[in-house]
Amino acid sequence: MQLSGAAATARPDAGRPTVLVVDPSPEGRRIVRLSLALAGYTIREAVDAADALRLLQTLTPDAIVTGVSMPGPCNGLGLCDIVRAQPGLRDCPVVVLSGRTDPDRLRRIDEAGASALVVQPFSPAALVDAVNGVVGQAKAAFASMRGQPHGALSLMTSRAIPE
Repeated sequence: MQLSGAAATARPDAGRPTVLVVDPSPEGRRIVRLSLALAGYTIREAVDAADALRLLQTLTPDAIVTGVSMPGPCNGLGLCDIVRAQPGLRDCPVVVLSGRTDPDRLRRIDEAGASALVVQPFSPAALVDAVNGVVGQAKAAFASMRGQPHGALSLMTSRAIPE
């Protein structure tokens, strides 16, 4: 799906960074929305990847926060793949929320070009730290990574991950 570059530039509140939250669970979206709104972000919400892609036709967020599992033919990693293929969005940071940290999942998250991973369950502080980090570094980090492996994936978690 090709998104229109000209149409994808509107921001609902130019004074506050905007985050698009993509999660099929109303409770999941609520937790992310409350955490990030208290940190000063404007929040837009989508219930799945298709809904997010519709919003991204007219919205260029400062970051996208997405879960991996969602209904429909496209999950959160597929959404990340699509975002990375869009000229007007490819530098938009994508924070992935996942409860799985097995090597296959971590490899796929990295291959999709995720900017950061927040392991579920997470603390609101871990989520805010991850979003603050990728929003603050987005332009410089992605400009320097073009054409290189995505080895800059950050891992943000509030629990220990077994090796």
